Amino acid sequence: DLQATRVEDICGALGDGLLAVAVGDNHRHVRIYQAATGRLLQMMEAAALDWPFEVNCVALDDGLLAVCDRRGEVRIFQAATGGLLRTLKEAGDTNSCVALRPRQVSCIALGDGLFVAGCTHGEVRLYRVATGSLLQTLQAYDGADRSVSCIALGHGFVAVGGDSHGEVRLYQVATGRLLQTLQDAGKTIWSVAFQDRRLAVGGADGAVRIYIMFEAQPSMFVKDALGKDEDEALQRAISASLSPAQGALGEDEEEALQRAISASLSPAQGALGEDEDEALQRAISASLSPTQADPFETEYQKVALQSFFDKKARKAMEEKRKEEEKETQREEKERKTCAKQEEQAKDEKSAQLEEQRKKDKEEERLRRKKQAEDEVDQARLEAAKKAAEEYELRDHEQPERKEEEKERQREEKERKKRVKQEEQATDAKSVQLEEEQLKKDEEEKRLRRKKQAEDEEDQARLEAVVPSAPKPFKDTEYKKHYRTEALPSKFRVYTVVRNFLVVFYTVFEGKSVEEANELADDFTDKLANAEVEGLQNLDQSAKDGLLKKPGFVLARCWSAIGKHEVCHREFCGLLNQGIRSDDENVIKEAVKLAATMNSFCVLERNPGAKEPPWPKEDKAENGQYAWQLWRGGLLPDDKLAWYQEHQDKDYRVNMFLPTSTSKTVAEDFMRAQKNAKCVLYHFYLDPDLRCLHVNCLESVKSVQTEQEFLFPPYSAFRVLKIVEHPSFIEIDIKVHPDNRSVDEDVPTAPWA
Repeated sequence: DLQATRVEDICGALGDGLLAVAVGDNHRHVRIYQAATGRLLQMMEAAALDWPFEVNCVALDDGLLAVCDRRGEVRIFQAATGGLLRTLKEAGDTNSCVALRPRQVSCIALGDGLFVAGCTHGEVRLYRVATGSLLQTLQAYDGADRSVSCIALGHGFVAVGGDSHGEVRLYQVATGRLLQTLQDAGKTIWSVAFQDRRLAVGGADGAVRIYIMFEAQPSMFVKDALGKDEDEALQRAISASLSPAQGALGEDEEEALQRAISASLSPAQGALGEDEDEALQRAISASLSPTQADPFETEYQKVALQSFFDKKARKAMEEKRKEEEKETQREEKERKTCAKQEEQAKDEKSAQLEEQRKKDKEEERLRRKKQAEDEVDQARLEAAKKAAEEYELRDHEQPERKEEEKERQREEKERKKRVKQEEQATDAKSVQLEEEQLKKDEEEKRLRRKKQAEDEEDQARLEAVVPSAPKPFKDTEYKKHYRTEALPSKFRVYTVVRNFLVVFYTVFEGKSVEEANELADDFTDKLANAEVEGLQNLDQSAKDGLLKKPGFVLARCWSAIGKHEVCHREFCGLLNQGIRSDDENVIKEAVKLAATMNSFCVLERNPGAKEPPWPKEDKAENGQYAWQLWRGGLLPDDKLAWYQEHQDKDYRVNMFLPTSTSKTVAEDFMRAQKNAKCVLYHFYLDPDLRCLHVNCLESVKSVQTEQEFLFPPYSAFRVLKIVEHPSFIEIDIKVHPDNRSVDEDVPTAPWA
């Protein structure tokens, strides 16, 4: 990702297998790469690391990264994590960073726990990284026209290169003493670096010069051009240590080595064939003797020979490593061969075992076959023997056996006849029971359809006396008397029922007061006589306890199927017509009955009541669906239009509204309608909130054929959607869990 960056926009450093580069955006961030793969390891942003100026130079060593900006401030980081380790302080100054400005830092270096900075004014400053303390200040150049262009640390030395005079100066770190000035390093010095006690110098002429460094005598030229072969350089070094008559470049290395050693020893010091290590030591000792004329040349001989032996040792180690690898490969080959042989032996053994197993299995099969054949032969022999014995017995006992056979056949015939008669009797009884059950089911359906038809007749008759547009709940007579208390006793229930019937007959049937009283007395007696029907299974104490509750007694009157001979209507139909009419005289008595019924229907007003048998799950056998109720009937076209206009709106129903948990029952009621458009009301209960004002009347009904849930007058609902099927209309309706949560001024349905 650095290919598009100009060279002058990059400054960097290489060390510990890492490459640190300050690049782009005026050097405002530093990237650290893995040198071997080029993979980006760390991105250090200037803003995050709080350096406001562009990076001038960087240095890497010992896992540390030093960054210097244009102002001369230096920060040292952990290269692997980017964590700030130290901001270097001037000696005696605890408030500021390294105060090298306004004399600008031109280059920096790290090594041996030290940090060194070279400045454009020719000054070199040396710091200890651990403490940030200033150790040395060296004036390498005068600064007028000579500045420090590059700097390196290593092996206790500091190498300083000037930018325009082509010389490199070597300083000792411990003392700050100038050891040597290299004058032949090139015209302009660009870079210096230490590696394995060697100093590399790169200049503007494109050459890299390498110097071997020693404390006693630093500066021995070995290479003079970039890319020279190392072996050639070594040969030249060996040749330089020999006299002109002793050999030339390229001769056999062993012979050159022996000649070099011989040249460094006196004739009495040994022969060429002695031990190489001993000869080397003696050569080194000889090179350091006072008799040598030129200590510089002797030192070079020492280094050249030592380098040769190092190369030979490396070669020997490489050969040894190769031998070890060959030995390892041979051992691995032998191991694989042994493993293969073991595997083959194992396979052969497995094959032998498998062959033996097959052989044993075949022998076992033959043995069993022979045993089976023997058993068959034995059975045939015994059968023949038994047949012979039976033949002999038959000849002697044939008359007796014939009589016994006839008797057995006669008994078997009689047994079959009895079984057949019993089956016929059972089938006849089953058919009779099925016919009785079918008749009973048909009768129940007929009664339901008849009741539905009569209810619809009541509905139609009520339409004649009830306004087509009912008032909202808040404007009704029912609302004015809504807070009427429930009747306190069974006696009061029948008294108010009688009073309601008297008013009903006078208002809606046009009867005189005397006729109305007579009809009311007769119907009230029938309701009272029917209150105990269907309670025969209860003991007397439980029965008396229920019949003392006014709400239970009135619910029994509601569910009674008896009709008056004159008006041919049930009490539930009369009560609903009275409530829907909202006639002032009728409502006064009807509200009392409704309040008493609500004490049974509204669960909050019925302390101690059991939870209704909610339809919590689907039951396909009786048409029940989870948390759904149903009601079937007829629906005039103008009433359908009203429901269509009020889709997705709340409304109330101005009567007691009976529903069923069985869709099948509701569909039977719906199909009982003649010459009218059928409707199937589909009510949805909330599974969590359920409904506070509905109760199941199954426990109070005289004839229990369905689970009937009864809603009190002016219960609140919402029209969800209307679906027109080919033969009927289906209206989906939401049941509000609490009537009190709906406004009292919502419209009242003209038909339900």
